[in-house]
Amino acid sequence: MGDLETVTIDPLTGAFVGLHIDSYTRSESTQRNAHVRFVVNLGPPHRYLLFGLNPGVAPTSTEHTGEAWRRFKAAALSEAGTPIGRIRLEPGEGYSANTEALVHDASSVGTSAACTSLHIRCNLREAQQEDATEV
Repeated sequence: MGDLETVTIDPLTGAFVGLHIDSYTRSESTQRNAHVRFVVNLGPPHRYLLFGLNPGVAPTSTEHTGEAWRRFKAAALSEAGTPIGRIRLEPGEGYSANTEALVHDASSVGTSAACTSLHIRCNLREAQQEDATEV
C-alpha cells in the first residue's frame, strides 16, 4: 500500500506504530555490542526514512535492561516538537542505523504502490586487539 505517512505495523495488533524505537532481545554477552539494522529499498517506488533529530543520547549496551534505558525510551518518544528528518531512498539505496537508539519509521508518502525492502539486523561486537608479531 502506498502513500502512507508511516508504514510499520505492530504484528500483534495490526495497528500502525508510527515513529518508534526498535526493541529486540539483547545479548547477554559482557562485550559491548551495537545492534545495527541494514535496510535496502528494493522498489519499485521510492520510500523515506523518517528519524528524530534530537532524541538524546542512548544508554550503553550494558544499560539496556535497566532504568536508564526505560527513561531514554520514554523521553525520546515523548519529546513534542522534536524535528523529524526525512531521507528519500530510491530503489537500490539503503541505510544502516542503530534503530534501538533512534526514533524512526519509514514512509511511502507520494507513492501509489507499496515498496519492498530488505532488512538485516545484526549484532556488531567491539573488536578485541590481539598481539601481532610482524614478519
